[in-house]
Amino acid sequence: MEFKQGNDNQAVNSARVVVCGASSELGQDICQRLSNNGYSLLLLGRNLALLEQIRGTLPGEHQVAQVDLNEPDSLTEHIIANATAHGPFQGAVQCAGVHQMTPLRSTCYADFERMFRINTGGALALLQAFTRKKVRAAGAPTSVVLLSSVSQSQAEPAVSGYAASKAAMAALCRSAALELAKDQVLVNCIAAGMIKTPLNNGYAEVAAEAISAIENKHPLGFGQPGDISDAVLYLLQQNRWSTGSTLYVDGGFSCRA
Repeated sequence: MEFKQGNDNQAVNSARVVVCGASSELGQDICQRLSNNGYSLLLLGRNLALLEQIRGTLPGEHQVAQVDLNEPDSLTEHIIANATAHGPFQGAVQCAGVHQMTPLRSTCYADFERMFRINTGGALALLQAFTRKKVRAAGAPTSVVLLSSVSQSQAEPAVSGYAASKAAMAALCRSAALELAKDQVLVNCIAAGMIKTPLNNGYAEVAAEAISAIENKHPLGFGQPGDISDAVLYLLQQNRWSTGSTLYVDGGFSCRA
């Protein structure tokens, strides 16, 4: 496997963070926010050319590597190999995932299993890497942030497989937090509401009425990618005493329960 190093001469914080799903729309915003705050990143995703393009927009020195969560174990291997070669990480963000809206009548097990493999399996693979002492920076807590969804606890029709995978991620977060506390690894979820991204804007153009109905369930309206990036930065940079928790960043969507 090959890791490519950035060449920007701007001074950066020595703290390293893994961002899995860096080529997603939210992943790109998270990378921008973290790099602007001095973190050195390992950007992971399926599209190497896009990762290179994203890295070119970030201040500081960063690395990129191609990983496909259809084979979650490869994520664990990539992180361990990079830490061995280039030094440990102070944190990690898992924002890779797949979403599918399918009524139960039309759902097949293959779709269900794929969402679990990528969404929950990817989170498990990331956490497994951080069970290794050489992957974690010494002297301070290591923070692992799993990007979940309000669907982990708030029911909506036609997203059963996706919601189940995110609920499983929240359960994984709690169990892993207890197991890794002795190693000073903090594990937390962010339950995101609907975020305005180019993808979701595209949905609005073809299903305006449905999207409007969903937005009305968010008392503060839809969020922006920066709302999630702010929460990620907090959990990586300022959190010292929360683990196994889910931070809801959802414009009040969960208040309906």
